[in-house]
Amino acid sequence: MSIGKIHHFGEGCACPMGRLFRMLFSSLRFEKQDLVIVDTAAGVEHFGRSLDGQCDHVLCIVDPSYESIMMAKRVETLAGEAKLPVSVILNKITPEIDEDLTVALEGVTIIGRLPDNRSIFLNNLKGKSLDPEMPEIESVCDAIEQAWI
Repeated sequence: MSIGKIHHFGEGCACPMGRLFRMLFSSLRFEKQDLVIVDTAAGVEHFGRSLDGQCDHVLCIVDPSYESIMMAKRVETLAGEAKLPVSVILNKITPEIDEDLTVALEGVTIIGRLPDNRSIFLNNLKGKSLDPEMPEIESVCDAIEQAWI
């Protein structure tokens, strides 16, 4: 499920989409073993709209950039106010970057890493879906399942 993303000029505020999400999500019933991932726009606006109040856990994707690191720390703070645990997946990781990001995110739970992979980059650039059977993708999916199940 994808929420809070503006797709067209002049579409208006994402608030109505947030309200719709809250109504829909609060009416759904899940079993303990169900895993639902909601993809929100990057940033923290959904916290201001209390959309994460319907969730059990926050998963944050962190790229190797200062802005992404700061955003992950902000997400952790806001999720903490909602008493929600946060897990991070590091994206576009090289051996040199891995250690720096791990240090920069000290105290944050890192559950997976996606390598800086040309195939992943080109698929993303072309708007193609990732192959869920790629070892790197399988590894992250396994990490997500382990964190929640």
